[in-house]
Amino acid sequence: MAGQVEGPRVIRGEGSWFEIGRQYGEELRAEIADAAGAIEALAVAAGHDRARLDARIHDFIPYAQELPDRWDELAGVAQGSGLPIEDVLLMQLLEDLLDADACTTAGRAGFLLHAEMWFPSHTDYAVFISSPTGGPPVITASCVGFLTGVGLNASGFALGVQSIPCRDARMGVPRAMVSRSALCAPSAAGAAREATGYQRSGGNGFLIVTPTGAQVIETSAAIGDVTEERPWGAHTNHYVSGKFQSVAISKGETCQRLDEALAMVGSVSDQELRERGRSVVQTSGFVPHGPGGGTVTAFVMLADVEHGWVETASGGGGAGPWARAALP
Repeated sequence: MAGQVEGPRVIRGEGSWFEIGRQYGEELRAEIADAAGAIEALAVAAGHDRARLDARIHDFIPYAQELPDRWDELAGVAQGSGLPIEDVLLMQLLEDLLDADACTTAGRAGFLLHAEMWFPSHTDYAVFISSPTGGPPVITASCVGFLTGVGLNASGFALGVQSIPCRDARMGVPRAMVSRSALCAPSAAGAAREATGYQRSGGNGFLIVTPTGAQVIETSAAIGDVTEERPWGAHTNHYVSGKFQSVAISKGETCQRLDEALAMVGSVSDQELRERGRSVVQTSGFVPHGPGGGTVTAFVMLADVEHGWVETASGGGGAGPWARAALP
């Protein structure tokens, strides 16, 4: 039909994490090549010439290898896509190389909403259903090639993640790999441990939703804070906990988004949020407010923990179509 907007590619992988990554790379070979070019161009435009960029990537490799499952997955993507492992790792490093403080996550017991705000040149996204040997199946929604911690885990939780700029950023395990490790954990408690472990490169804000409530986790490179579970919650791109006062950077427009997201999710019941999720995620708390169009909403996601499905739509969701993927 003329003018119809296509839904995302849905990729399925099973076996070892290397095999899962290889299947992802093979299925999205052309798209990953395009994404790698777009991300390199963003890094170069930000002042990272290719020689310095290569050196920076190699400095991160020993830290990335501290997460063997994640490294195996990236190595599989490299083999499947035909790209060097360095280019695949670069796709996970963009938060560490550029200021990319965007995204909003909100949720109530059993239901999570996420708006992925990213660079306009890299908005193609895919839904990836992984069935790892010996671990829970996971649905991931992410911009192509950028395997992060947004999605649903069959052990009973959904996760959204936001980058947070911090003064103690350092060489360490890339933030995207930490969040991916949290999403793939065997339980919600395991996700919290993964989010706050390792020598991290920088900061993230996480919202974990379980059938009983929502839990906020904040990290910088060296500091972590895990809140008690509450009936509902939200997070954007600045620290809420006072533990981060010494490393926090200017909050900017993220405060407005958080206030709006909290007001929206706090004003409805669990059932109302499920019924109205598609419209809620299009409200102003889920769109970037920054000037200049540096970031846009790449996709929006709804995750139903109880029923085991994820719905996504490109952009802010208004144009649709909404596509549903279910846990195996």
